[in-house]
Amino acid sequence: GRVIRISRNEDPENSNVHFFTSHFFSTLDDEGPEAVSSWTEKKGIDIFAKKFVFIPINQSLHWSLCVVVNPGFILNEFNEDGDDNDDFPCILFLDSLKAHKKTRIASRIRNWLNHQFTRLNKFSDVIKNDAELKKPFTKDTMEVFDPRSKSVTCTTTSLR
Repeated sequence: GRVIRISRNEDPENSNVHFFTSHFFSTLDDEGPEAVSSWTEKKGIDIFAKKFVFIPINQSLHWSLCVVVNPGFILNEFNEDGDDNDDFPCILFLDSLKAHKKTRIASRIRNWLNHQFTRLNKFSDVIKNDAELKKPFTKDTMEVFDPRSKSVTCTTTSLR
């Protein structure tokens, strides 16, 4: 297989991945999604065009990692055509000690995604006035998985 390298010199607008610093989640947790909106807006980064968004979390002297997978595929969750595409949105939560509350962290991440979804007005032509799609990221449409879970079946696309 082909080896894919990700470097700090990669063009953030055209890359399939985005890495936040640990300060991102701390600010999101303390001040809400409005406080971190400019983190992508100023750089012209569309998180819905990314395959992976990495969010490191440092709390209580412990590190964990939250990976948002395929956030732009959220509309597939509402697609009634029964598309069998393996690409779907989910959150991977990597916490070796299980010290952080994954449901609480995932809730904050979904709240941020919903805020970005509305702010970017990304899919306005699709959602129109559908109230269900005003906040499409829920625990039902974007599940959180951890590697120790028996139900980990989240299929991710390659970084091609």
